[in-house]
Amino acid sequence: DPKDAKIREFQDKIKELREALAAQEKGMGIGGPHAMVDGKEGKTTTMQAAAPRIIEKIIEKTIVRREGVSEDELKKLQEDAVREKNELKKKAQVEMKALLASQSKTEEERDRLAAQLQEKAQQKEQLEKKKHEMLAQLEEYEHKVIVGGQLMDKAAKQELELRDAQQKVDEQKRQEMQLARELAEREDSNMVLEEQFSSLQEEVDVKTKKLKKLWAKHKAASTEIEDLRAEFQTEKEDMLETIRELTRQLKIKQVLLQHFVPLDDAYAIEKRSKWDPDADEWTLEHLETRPTSLRPKRPVARRGVRRAETDFARRNRQLDRGNPRWKGDNVIVLELEMPERRTKDYESGMMGFWLDRIASNEDDVEIIVLDENLQGSNDDKDSGASGPTMACDTDDKDDKEVEAWRLTSHFGR
Repeated sequence: DPKDAKIREFQDKIKELREALAAQEKGMGIGGPHAMVDGKEGKTTTMQAAAPRIIEKIIEKTIVRREGVSEDELKKLQEDAVREKNELKKKAQVEMKALLASQSKTEEERDRLAAQLQEKAQQKEQLEKKKHEMLAQLEEYEHKVIVGGQLMDKAAKQELELRDAQQKVDEQKRQEMQLARELAEREDSNMVLEEQFSSLQEEVDVKTKKLKKLWAKHKAASTEIEDLRAEFQTEKEDMLETIRELTRQLKIKQVLLQHFVPLDDAYAIEKRSKWDPDADEWTLEHLETRPTSLRPKRPVARRGVRRAETDFARRNRQLDRGNPRWKGDNVIVLELEMPERRTKDYESGMMGFWLDRIASNEDDVEIIVLDENLQGSNDDKDSGASGPTMACDTDDKDDKEVEAWRLTSHFGR
């Protein structure tokens, strides 16, 4: 069946997408206390601050006293001073190189953390994009396959998967914020390390630069505080306005309930009301209409009566049957209106005329006569002319009465 084949194809694609999504979330996610650092997995540790920077100053003082000192001694003293100076310079250069190496290592670590943070952000963006694409494809294929009662189950499963993915994204954001805080702490520690200076001007410049940075941070924090305060004030005013509006509506509805709705009905409505947080509204539960939940019927005074009836009402109903006040049902009994009579009573003297008239117009007419006078007049008619056959059936009295009624009705028309 091509339809079954298409459904199987969609199911295979859905399975592949689920496996790819699970593998991607398992491989690309950042979890726990471990993280990828320089291509290797290890625990992220806070680097120890470098040793304080020590700069040695060499102060040379050459005192030449020509009194009582020969030129050889003076030359020797100068050579010793030059040699000590060179040794001190070499020692200072070695220490300076060590400090510079330590500082460059700290800067490299900071750059590495910044690069790692940027790489994590890019990986997160790519992961989010790919995840959305795969979820869109998954939703499309499942929409084509889901039928009947499986719709709610699959929707719940998808919602659970999306919730798990959202939790992973939140965890990744938290780790990124942690890395950003560590980077800021490193910058602050570097600022502390650079607080040893070689001259007053350098100290003034560095502290001025540091003061500008701190002032910029202070202004940014103050601006953020003002924005938050303004946002909070706006939200507070909106909430107060909403509360006032809801209070007005509540008072109006309370007035309507107090003046137009019975207390029992209002209590029943309040008992049936239920708050729906998803729809953000109140809903009324449906009443049970099963026979077991219906109210018991009103007791009756006796069988055959639809409602209870007192003895006084029963006596008055028997005495005054036309009064609807004492009726058990909403039924009005009216007198029968008789229609206007359109027939005539039987008259024996005129029967001959009517029989002659009928016989002249109709060929096949059988007339049964019940009266003797009518029988005699018809016998005379039969002896003188040919006409319809007339007979008198004296055996069946009921048939005679029926035929007489028909004849009388015909004569009346």
